[in-house]
Amino acid sequence: MNVFPQLLSGSIAMLPSYVSRITRTASNELTDGTVVALADPDAARMRWKLQFRGLTRAEWLTLDQFVADHHGDVDGFTFLDPFTNLIASSEEFTSTIWVLDPLLGIAAGQVDPWGTLRASRITNTGQAVQQMKQRVNAPSNYTYSLSLWARSDSAAAVGVSVGGGEAGRYSLSQTWQRIEVPVRPTGSYGYVDVALSADPGIQADICGIQLEAQPASGPYCRTSAQAGVYLGARFLGNSYTCIARASDVFDADIEVIA
Repeated sequence: MNVFPQLLSGSIAMLPSYVSRITRTASNELTDGTVVALADPDAARMRWKLQFRGLTRAEWLTLDQFVADHHGDVDGFTFLDPFTNLIASSEEFTSTIWVLDPLLGIAAGQVDPWGTLRASRITNTGQAVQQMKQRVNAPSNYTYSLSLWARSDSAAAVGVSVGGGEAGRYSLSQTWQRIEVPVRPTGSYGYVDVALSADPGIQADICGIQLEAQPASGPYCRTSAQAGVYLGARFLGNSYTCIARASDVFDADIEVIA
């Protein structure tokens, strides 16, 4: 799987780096002077300016080889946006992108940690553990951080997993808490499965599931069908700037568009 590499720290980018969204509006002026303007969603582009400072030689060689392997702006690759959520439909658990076990009920419209109605209540009506799962098109051997908001009016616990075995099990209280789980799955797959497990008979409120390709969780980013995984990314231009500050200290500026 051709994926933009992580640094030795487990992060995709360093700060300050920048991201922008490029959009286009198509307009048509009629003979009477009326202008009809419509958004052109197919022309939308994301652009990242990544500023790396103090890279080790090993990190720089990895980045340099990745640029060379993709012939600059010629060949596409997968880019994991370091500024947003890799989970799609992070609050819409009835979306088809989420795979639900048959006895796991979902009731949307619950009060969330921010005082609105974006949380969902999950209820396991079965006699065995039930799961909700989403498959993310990201490598199984990267460093990730999974987070979600959860609470329950009764004694309940939820399990979370990324890429296979359970990464953690958490007891819930009546107060909203943000569960944060750093994980590094194993294997050589081109995807990771993110799953939330509910024990038989439990009921819990959940909201804001987030996956990030870095060792710690950042601020929550709400997503719809489009998440932070871009399968058709390319480098902007066929060259990039690199400065060697010492034999093992390198700076590099790389731009990516998708």
